[in-house]
Parts: sequence; structure tokens; C-alpha cells
Amino acid sequence: MAHRLLLLLTIIGVWVSPACAEQLVPPPLERPMQHVYRWIYFGPSGTGYAADREVLIRTTDGGRTWAEVINIERDQRSFIYRLSFFDETTFLVYGWGGFYRTSDRGLTFTRLTATGPNLEDPTRTIGTGHAAFVDPQHGWEAAGRQYLRTTDGGQTWRAGYLFLPKGKEVSGVVMFDLQHGLALGSRFLVRTTDGGITWRAPIEQLPARNLEIRCVPAGFCIAVERPATTAYFTTDYGETWRATETGIAAEKEPIADLQAIGVNDAVIVGQRELREWEVERSQGPGLPPVVTRPSGPIVPDHAYLQRWDGTQWRRTEYPEIETFWAIHYVSATDVWASADTNGILHSTDGAQTWTFVPDYYRQIAALTPTMPPLVLPTPTP
Repeated sequence: MAHRLLLLLTIIGVWVSPACAEQLVPPPLERPMQHVYRWIYFGPSGTGYAADREVLIRTTDGGRTWAEVINIERDQRSFIYRLSFFDETTFLVYGWGGFYRTSDRGLTFTRLTATGPNLEDPTRTIGTGHAAFVDPQHGWEAAGRQYLRTTDGGQTWRAGYLFLPKGKEVSGVVMFDLQHGLALGSRFLVRTTDGGITWRAPIEQLPARNLEIRCVPAGFCIAVERPATTAYFTTDYGETWRATETGIAAEKEPIADLQAIGVNDAVIVGQRELREWEVERSQGPGLPPVVTRPSGPIVPDHAYLQRWDGTQWRRTEYPEIETFWAIHYVSATDVWASADTNGILHSTDGAQTWTFVPDYYRQIAALTPTMPPLVLPTPTP
């Protein structure tokens, strides 16, 4: 009987053991120090930031030490909804109870105006939560059939009409520089080449809805929808677009982030879902379904990276990482990413290999003494 029990436990142990490389990011911390960073930004000097909706942390020495800039529980404010970085010292925060700009790495914040005038309804205003800034002073927002523009860093906003055909409205804007920009609608976009004073007729080369778009000032953009089976590229400020198949599986490989690195250089990251815990199969009309479980070792999910080089996509998979959440190429070789839980990763070889960097909360946990285990005396027989 004992032999049979040992054999059964051995079989169960084989089934639940992960057949994969050792995970790069250590197991999650105890709550409330668990964080999944959806934004990451680093500059060439090693100053960088990582944030989720609840916290924002900063390093000035390449991740050796960290400081907590925002903590909504400590600050008693609402969630962070969006971050926009200009450089290592200046960025915008939308959320956290308002709309803010900092020019000193988050040591102090200036509150900006979060709404602008509505030309179609004077009793209402337009929110600027998705404003596109090309520098700390000049920003644009587009919503419905009009746009907003600020030239004083978001202190005041002026409104103008987009003059769209009947039935068309936009929901966002992308600006390359002080003159060139795009206002995005459902299955179309309009362009400006004079800073938003005039907008050209809609371009309807993009059949996808709800596009996520990333651009660089030189006029190159990548646009994808979720799932990102198709990507669209432009190299002429959005005047013409090219569609390409990414090779990403629609249901099994959700994307987490994308970046336009330079002209004809872009990247998409996410997770390849490989687990099949249970499979439900029908036995026919009137019969209950049959649920089966995998008979072999469970292969855990792992991260992938798709890199566009101007002609094709190149794919890299990382069995030691479960999922990427955000990616930032500082240069062709210097790359930072967030992964798994409290996972910050650094690569110096263009994302071929990664080094784990403990974040603020893991460093605190490492310095916090642990209680010795409670040992009860053995009773005297």
C-alpha cells in the first residue's frame, strides 16, 4: 500500500512540475508590496522610472537604489491613469487626483488644467487626459469634432474645429513635432502639417478599430489593434500606410506593450499562453461535457518579443520570463523592461539576454529582518 501511495505521489509531482528554465524574476513579494509595472522609462545616464496605477518609483543610478515618488495610499489620492516622459527629469502624470508636470524627477509637481473649452456645447469642457505633448510647453488633444491646443504647458487651452465629414469623430491625437500630427478616429485619421490650424481630408487606409499607435518625431509610426495579428506602418507622417502580418497568434499571445524605436524599427512584447489546465469536450446533444486535464508536464507561459527591422518581423522567446508588461529601448543595445511581478529587467545586448534588477520593494524586503521560525520543545516521553 505504501509503495502504491509513493508511486501515485510521484506521478502527481511529475504532472504539476514546470518543465521550463529557472524563472528570472523571483517569486512575488507579500502584499501590499506586489506591483506589476505597466510603464517603464530610462534615460542614457541611468535615471529611470517604473510605475503601475498605484505607485511610481525612481532610480538615478541604473537601478542600484530606488526612491518612491508616488504612492496613492500614502498620498491619499486616486489612481495613476497615464504617464508621458519627455526626458530623465520631465514628465506628465494624469490621474493621482489631477493633471501634473514635474521638471525635477518628481521632487515637485505643478498642477495643470485638465479640461479645455467645448465649442459645440459652452456648458461643457473637453478632458485632456490623452493630450499629446511634443515638449513641456506644447500639447494637443482631439475629441469628437474639435481639438485643443496649449502653448503654456497645459495652463490654458484653446479650441478649434477639425471640420470632419458628417458622421466622423476622433478620439485621440499624435504629434510628431510642432507642425505634423494625426487625429485618430474609428477606421480613419486626419493629418495636420501646420500645428493643427488646418486638418486634411480623412485617410481611410486603416481598416482596424481602436488602434494603439506609437511614433517617433521623424515621421515613423507603428499602429496595432488587439489582438495584434496585423501591424500598420507609416514613414511619411501618416500620409500612407503599409500593413504587415506580425505572426502573433490572436488568442494565445496577447500583447502588453509596443514601441517605435526609430525609423523602420519597432517592437511588440507580450506573453505566449501555453497552459492548458482543462479541456472541455462535448459528448453530443443532451449529454454533459467531458473535462480532461493534460497528462504530461505543464509548460508554463513565457514572454515573447517581436522586432520589426523594416522588412520582416524577428521573434525571440524567453522561457525564463513569464510575461513582459512594458519595454523601453534607450538605444539599440540598452533596453529596460518590466516583467512578471515586481520584475525590472535590463539588457545590454539588445534584448538577447536579461539581468534581473531588484525594485524598491524587493530591496526593502531584503533589508527587513524575518522572524525566526517558532520551534516548540519536544515533549519528554
